[in-house]
This record gives sequence, C-alpha cells and structure tokens, in this order.
Amino acid sequence: MVRAMRASWLGKQSILHSTAPTTTNRTQNTAMLSRLRPTPPRLATRTPQQQQQQRTRADLAPKKFKYRKAFKGSPPVRTGGSTLATTLEHGQFGLRVLEPCRLSAKTLQSCEMAIKRAIKPTKGAKSFLRIFPDLPVCVKGNETRMGKGKGPFEYWACRSVKSPTHSLTPTKY
Repeated sequence: MVRAMRASWLGKQSILHSTAPTTTNRTQNTAMLSRLRPTPPRLATRTPQQQQQQRTRADLAPKKFKYRKAFKGSPPVRTGGSTLATTLEHGQFGLRVLEPCRLSAKTLQSCEMAIKRAIKPTKGAKSFLRIFPDLPVCVKGNETRMGKGKGPFEYWACRSVKSPTHSLTPTKY
C-alpha cells in the first residue's frame, strides 16, 4: 500500500511492479527511497549583521536595501532660490529642519509620537512623514585601533536638508 501511494504521488507505475527489497541491492533501494521522500524546506539562515538590520512592524527601516554599509556622505546644502522640499505638501502646519543634519530613525519616531500625542484631541488629524531613514550608519567601537575595516551596523538614519519633516492635517472646524 505504501508503494502504491508513493507511485501515485510520483505518477510512476514502475514502482508498483518492482520486486521486494533484498540485501544485495540495498544501496539502490535507499537511493530510490531518498528520491521518494520530500525534502523539507531549508530554513533561511541569517548572519548576525542581518539579524540586527531586521526591521519590526514599528521600526522605520527599509524592507530591502542594496548595500549593507553606506558611505558617510553629508547632507547637501542647497543654495539659490529653489523652494524644493521647503513648502508644505499636506495640511496647514509643519516642522522644518533649520540646518542640514543626519536624523536617526529613533529621533523621527519620537518626533512622530510627540506630534501624535499633541494632536490626539483634534479629531481626524493626521501626521505625514516626508523623509525616511534609508541610510545604514556603521560605528566602530571606542578605543579601537585604526584600520581593519568599517564598524558594524548601528542604526538607520536619513540625511535631512532644510525641509519639513512632518506636516499635519487638522480637522475642519
């Protein structure tokens, strides 16, 4: 019966007519049985660095990223009369960054929580985040000798230019 079930599972009728297993062709039988058994799916193993970079539901972190480590870089300082990213897109109120800096995901989350706490009494008010932390910041430990590569991943951040980080949409009065 087991052979019949395996044959129907594989769609092969030749197994039904095979002879009983003997001790002489034992290796052939084990090879055949190993082909018949479904292999369990392999669990994806993650390195410790990938486990640190894993995001949870509440975290502000990208789902996919191309490189584990990024160049330090610096936020661009806009000169000229461009009003790009300095005007509100949603709502009537907004917070504005006064100087170019690098904001961490933790800072953005705490700002968003404070804003939500402040506008909670207002019915239907929303907050919008116009910047997103997509820059992995790597930090070497204190008192570490020079060289030997870049440090491990520490936190997610974003480069912020003079632009509103949040804008609020209050209710109609």
